[in-house]
Amino acid sequence: EAEPEAEPEAEPEAEPEPEAEPEAEPEVEPETEPEAEPEAEPEAEPEPEDEPEPEEEPEEASLQNDAASTSAASCSSHSNCYTSKCMAEGFTMTGCWGSQCYHGLPDLGCEGVPNGQAYEGMQADTWCWNHQRDSRCTAGPSASPPSNDAATVAAAACADNSDCQTASCNKAGFFNHGCHGGVCYHGVMDPGCADKSNGQRYEGMQEHTWCWELKKDSRCTSTNR
Repeated sequence: EAEPEAEPEAEPEAEPEPEAEPEAEPEVEPETEPEAEPEAEPEAEPEPEDEPEPEEEPEEASLQNDAASTSAASCSSHSNCYTSKCMAEGFTMTGCWGSQCYHGLPDLGCEGVPNGQAYEGMQADTWCWNHQRDSRCTAGPSASPPSNDAATVAAAACADNSDCQTASCNKAGFFNHGCHGGVCYHGVMDPGCADKSNGQRYEGMQEHTWCWELKKDSRCTSTNR
């Protein structure tokens, strides 16, 4: 008999308290939400004005070609093109052709543009060639070809071309040949390979390198080393 008397008195008095809930909700929510939303959004949205910072994307294009004059680019051999201008970081030195040194770098603007032509707004004295933005580059005295990475087979192991996107394979001035037969390769134009068949070597050639299409080629270190 003591139990039923205690329970009915406690519960009915506690339950009516939900009447406090309807009072609390309408007061807090309408006041906080309308004030917070309009204030936060207009201030955050103008920030897209900072999005034009991708205009600094021309930073990628800030890798400007040397675009040398014909007299400055004059050469008699690939060995005249091992200069800091022709072998600049991010560029491939494509060699001495028609007594002129050339270099280039990949340029998305050249997609679909025929070799030798330019697209609107392209850097002056440059043109598209095999998806690259090419130009003449400043020649210098004859010099020895720079050293290849000449990595071991294990260090050069790769599954696809993305494994060969390393500082080693992308050495300034070098051609990155990508992943072939599970191995990364790179190479540089070498006048010593002018009369050599693919896979042959010349006397005094750097160890673990060989001639391939006028270049001194070798394996290069992959991301999997």
